[in-house]
Amino acid sequence: MRYRWVTVFDISQTSGQEIDAPKPELLEESSSRLDSVATCLCEIARRKGFEVDFIPLENANGMTDFQTMRITINPTLTSSQRAKTLAHEVAHAILHSNGINSREVAEIEAETTAYIVMARLSIESASYSFPYIANWSKGDMSIVLNVGERAISASNEILKAMHQLSMRNFTEVNANANPAHNQTALSYYDYL
Repeated sequence: MRYRWVTVFDISQTSGQEIDAPKPELLEESSSRLDSVATCLCEIARRKGFEVDFIPLENANGMTDFQTMRITINPTLTSSQRAKTLAHEVAHAILHSNGINSREVAEIEAETTAYIVMARLSIESASYSFPYIANWSKGDMSIVLNVGERAISASNEILKAMHQLSMRNFTEVNANANPAHNQTALSYYDYL
């Protein structure tokens, strides 16, 4: 194995215009599968005591209001962005119902949780989640590393609830023996 010498510069040794922070790219995919994921996440929010509304929002994809116990999602989002945003807002409901110490940390925890949930469901969300996390962390990797345990715990809670909902739907549908309903129940189950 060979190595070669290269010149490396520290940021303090450079000059020029500031580089713009990366911007999250809205997810574009839409499908009935993603709609089913969003429906499941709405049910989890309801079980946590939150109503879910779909109301146009300016400058936001979603928001969680702990005083009114409402999660609001922008209805103009694609299925994939809606599901990812719901996972983010459900993460807030799980992680921050007792308050937050830092808005930055809360946003990083929620988005990390949403990314893990989406990844587990084989839904690509890195083009949105990574820049979102980078912007809220302002490049401080220690913040990102410190949220890992809480984000994993919240994502496991969400995924477990999704699995339980899919099993309940599967059992209820099979009891009805309606083939059209069986397809719906299996579509929930197939994602988990």
